[in-house]
Amino acid sequence: MAAAARKALSILGPEWMAHRNAALAALALTCAFAMPSFGSVLFGVSLTATVVILYVAPLSFGPPKAVGAVAIILGSSFLAIPGSLWWGDGHIFPTVGIALWMLPAAALYFADLTERVLLWLVPAFLIHAGVVIIEGLLSASRPVGLAHNPNLAGGFLVIGIAYLLTTRFKWLAGPLFIALIMTESRWAMVVCCLLVGFQLLRCVRLDLRALFSARWFEGRRRAQNGRAILLQAAGGVLLVTLAVTLFYHADRYRSLVNPGRLASDIDVRLASVVPQVAPVGVVETDGLHNTPVRIAVESGVAAGIAWLALGWWALRRRRWAGGWWMMLGILGLAMMDYYPFMGHMGGLWWLLVGLQMKLAGDSSPASVEPSGQT
Repeated sequence: MAAAARKALSILGPEWMAHRNAALAALALTCAFAMPSFGSVLFGVSLTATVVILYVAPLSFGPPKAVGAVAIILGSSFLAIPGSLWWGDGHIFPTVGIALWMLPAAALYFADLTERVLLWLVPAFLIHAGVVIIEGLLSASRPVGLAHNPNLAGGFLVIGIAYLLTTRFKWLAGPLFIALIMTESRWAMVVCCLLVGFQLLRCVRLDLRALFSARWFEGRRRAQNGRAILLQAAGGVLLVTLAVTLFYHADRYRSLVNPGRLASDIDVRLASVVPQVAPVGVVETDGLHNTPVRIAVESGVAAGIAWLALGWWALRRRRWAGGWWMMLGILGLAMMDYYPFMGHMGGLWWLLVGLQMKLAGDSSPASVEPSGQT
């Protein structure tokens, strides 16, 4: 019966099947992001969607070096289970939970998917932004949207902004940016400013190259490129103004530019942090939020290096594609928090690594172009 069902669905064509797999992956990622606990219905939906993807979608593994790094990360996570008892702090149950939670997330790396998944995630980004804005207007507390934590909510919005700005529907990033400010997530806003600034600089560079080329004397192109440069310059000025306002005119952000307080915070957080050779499982620390360091402490140095290597290899491929910008955003968020990998957004990290490592060339339908040409 299962074979007959597959044959019936295949009649609809490979394009429909690709969108079906992408929609299932987006559903799994959205439910994993929004689930409040392992006992929630959303976790069951996410797990079910992941299992269905593995059943209906072909499997692919990518380059051998990527497979080796994935094996090191997953193997270290499960070796940490006995390691938490042998040479760790005895936190076996949270260690088991993290290892088992990582399995369905890592499964998205092995599924043969395309960047259609990112298109199917756009509704989730917009719905999340809408809920954040409504909560921000009606509640005195920091809004969380579909998430359970304002920092997690801000991180998801940053990834959405990074992708939408590479499409022709750049205006859809506006609500996400408003919602991001409402979450008051400091590091998410810093990463967003850096990503948007980087994209602006690249677009300005491309448009300047076109403006001062031989086609400069063509009236229509000259006007078009000139308008694009003026708009990008205005966007850059607004972006810098926002960044300065966030850093210097809000009390809650002053610790980021106060060298004494920042040094004190770093000393306290690193006091009990020692990267381990062998996996020791979950470690209680005072605010260890850097993802590669936390992996090195809990799963071993080899796993931390493997995580960094996967990120580096992913950024060296398919440059400027939508997935590339999202991957850059996740790596930026991971420098000050661990939710981009060890938690509700872990599946998105594995998916993007798989897309970057397995898709050939810059196949994104929404890759960045000079804004005057879009």
